[in-house]
Amino acid sequence: MKRFYLLVCILTLHLSITAQENIDITLQLNTNDINTSIGDNSIGKKIATSSIISKDEGHVIYAKRNSNSEIIWYLTIQVSGAKAIVPYFDELIIEDGAKIRAYSTSTKKSTRFFYHNENALSNSFALPLIKGENIVIEATFPNQAAFDKFKLSISEVGALYSLQGFGDAPACYANVNCSEGNPWQDQIRSVAKYMIVEGTTIAYCTGSLINNTNQDFKNYFLSAQHCGMASTTAEFGQFVFYFNYEANSCSSPANDNGLDQETVVGCTKISSSGTSTSLPPDGSDFLLMELNAIPASYNVYYAGWNRADIPQIQGNGAIIQHPRADLKKISFWSTVNVSFSSLSHLEVLCISSANGEGIVEPNSSGSPIFDGNKNVIGNVTAGSEGCISDSPVNSAFAVGGRFSEHWNQNGSTPNLQLKPWLDPTNSGVMSLNGKQQFGPVGINEGYLNNTDFNIFPNPTSQFIAIEADKIIEKVNLYSLDGKLLLSVTKANNIDVSELHSGVIIVEIYFKNGEKAHNRVYKQ
Repeated sequence: MKRFYLLVCILTLHLSITAQENIDITLQLNTNDINTSIGDNSIGKKIATSSIISKDEGHVIYAKRNSNSEIIWYLTIQVSGAKAIVPYFDELIIEDGAKIRAYSTSTKKSTRFFYHNENALSNSFALPLIKGENIVIEATFPNQAAFDKFKLSISEVGALYSLQGFGDAPACYANVNCSEGNPWQDQIRSVAKYMIVEGTTIAYCTGSLINNTNQDFKNYFLSAQHCGMASTTAEFGQFVFYFNYEANSCSSPANDNGLDQETVVGCTKISSSGTSTSLPPDGSDFLLMELNAIPASYNVYYAGWNRADIPQIQGNGAIIQHPRADLKKISFWSTVNVSFSSLSHLEVLCISSANGEGIVEPNSSGSPIFDGNKNVIGNVTAGSEGCISDSPVNSAFAVGGRFSEHWNQNGSTPNLQLKPWLDPTNSGVMSLNGKQQFGPVGINEGYLNNTDFNIFPNPTSQFIAIEADKIIEKVNLYSLDGKLLLSVTKANNIDVSELHSGVIIVEIYFKNGEKAHNRVYKQ
């Protein structure tokens, strides 16, 4: 039986800088120097550039689109031997009206655009990973004044030697949209995986948005202290969070194209169970962060919590997680005990469900453990990996820090507690239900069941067709952050060839006054 922590290890890479035509940053990932035998959960390394890169190293294009003069700045990066690249910014400042993204020069796959208010918590930033050895960072400005205020500094580039994630969880894990996940759809939308950076190491963990007694949609995100124990303030600003990374049904898709677009970059550390920077973690192993702005179109949920201790906890709960950084999965438990490993932790014994029998895995660290009332009672620290049927009787377990300990038992100061942050009204309540965040801009109500219409092909590169048994009055296309991309009237076929790649929200107005929406992926 295996037990795990998300280990953060120092590996050795050699960096060589070579000149190459049309490449602004050329780096080499020497995979011979990566120790893959230790079985840790790291997926990549930060590699230092030979000098600090500023906007002066990039290239400028003056363009005219739709009668508007724009300035486009770009910087090309090559990391030979990398399976994916993560651009890390020591500083990124873009003004209102400007936007930035990264895309692959070979596959043309792109991150979504990020805007000026999306790194409000820190000037440090990152862009989500792009697969391949060559990428372009592209920033677009509405005018010269906006470009003049643009600041950028790069001293390190993330090079991934593992694409750990899609398809890597054991087959016994149930996707969250299997039948047993139906009663948990709100809680499912609170959970995200995130890519941490600590020193030179890159890895994944899981966590969840969490409600507070102000119920003001503060973007508090609860996970495990041992995820990014030594991360600096600037590095927290470079964490990448992936929301709604999940299969749309009980069956997993052939690939994850379009599923990794709903990202938030950057957070600030609020509190944790201790101050240790090496394993084992202090106290009850919790980490509370505040995330940068979350686009309304992600339709997230802020999970509820229960700070009662073990005798008062309602059983038959669930663990919602990203095992091995795979698509979001759901596991179930029936019995909760005091953990044999730490009195500040609880242990839950896992049970099979209709479509799964998974327990926990590496990268499940920080996943919320929900009670029978669908409130968080702890967060995963460790457990027995794999499938219940492969474990000895009563040995399929997960261990996590207890919420009751997180609350105020790790120390007397606010930076060691959840209480000041999750009960800012000082209400003294023992539990708090979750709260729904609204949907995309312009499509907050009037949804139809998606079986009432069909949008195809999906993914698409040229057009989308809408098949419905009702008369279509108007169709709006939105980006993930709620910006209107295109609006057409009385059309069942829409040309999207000029739109940027990524997830598009399709909003349909029917003549009878009903509305519906769905998502398509533009290649």
